[in-house]
Amino acid sequence: MDHHGTGANWDNLYNPGDEIEQKRAFVTLLIAQKRRTDTLLELSNDVVWETDATGRFTFLNRSAVELFGEPIRHLIGRHFLGFDKREGRIANLRFMATLCAKGEARDFVTSINVGKFRKRLTINARMILDARGLIEKVYGTIRDITRQHDAEQRLHEQARRDALTGLYNRSALIERLESELCARRCGAMIKIDIDHFDRVNETLGPREGDAVIRAVGSLLCAELGSSERSTLYHLGGDAFAVICSPTSRKAVAGLGERLRLAVGRHSQRQGAAADLHHPREATAPANHTASAGVVLFPRDGNTPVELLRNARVAITRAKQAGRNRLMFFRAPGQSRPRHSQEAGLAGAASPDQARDRSPSADRRRDSQ
Repeated sequence: MDHHGTGANWDNLYNPGDEIEQKRAFVTLLIAQKRRTDTLLELSNDVVWETDATGRFTFLNRSAVELFGEPIRHLIGRHFLGFDKREGRIANLRFMATLCAKGEARDFVTSINVGKFRKRLTINARMILDARGLIEKVYGTIRDITRQHDAEQRLHEQARRDALTGLYNRSALIERLESELCARRCGAMIKIDIDHFDRVNETLGPREGDAVIRAVGSLLCAELGSSERSTLYHLGGDAFAVICSPTSRKAVAGLGERLRLAVGRHSQRQGAAADLHHPREATAPANHTASAGVVLFPRDGNTPVELLRNARVAITRAKQAGRNRLMFFRAPGQSRPRHSQEAGLAGAASPDQARDRSPSADRRRDSQ
């Protein structure tokens, strides 16, 4: 009887039917997990990929077709690093260095050529090692961030533009000066103010004042042309600036005078038209003039703030001397360098003697 009871307990402990049910439940879970994984892979906008130890694709989801523009069957077997022949070598070396050093790469940014287009990508990857510590497989994702990158670039460009004139603004000028100074390049900044511009706003109103600023901006752009060595900025109000990379101090002065005098010629034409068609506005200043101040970098400043301050000093001197002229910044006790990279910019005649222009000199030259 004890034997019978012991047997009954053993039968309860081992039941082949329960084992089969457990296996069925496990298989069901596996099938559900595979279905879920397959669905997520199909729905993912990111490319999900796997390579073998040699770096050749062994798996890709459907998003790879949209990214690379080829069927998956053509992509399987291709090398992961074989999509960019132009700039890919440096990017590939950086990616592999990161992956080997850390075992994974997170948010690695690169770009590839796909047909006629350049696509910006972020890559995540992780190595799987075998028992010997060698690479067995690599898994990862690729996200196409081209639209996001382009949108950010557009926003960045808009932030660097002046809403009134469409020219580059003060922030862009500071960014450019920082770049030039960090690269230890020599150059010049010409700051231009319209003389007595406050009278325009007082007499004609802010709307007409804005129209003058837009017109002057267009004029200065046309005067500069498409030169890659000079860039025009609107600093706000009636203040403009040009950053240039001339070969001599004389060339800087010549460019500054061209821009300054062009403002006057344009204003004369606009003023004549205003007097003819709007006689009531004849009390407004019809013929504008401009004053300009010039700084040379890095001689006249090691930071954008210092250069802008010294440009203001130079232009204030020009206005105190009677306006309608150009002056270079000159610090107390400053002399021309004899042996420096700025010799080309500083080796001409004295800045005040060479290009400080008076109204009478301007009129004589305009009449020729």
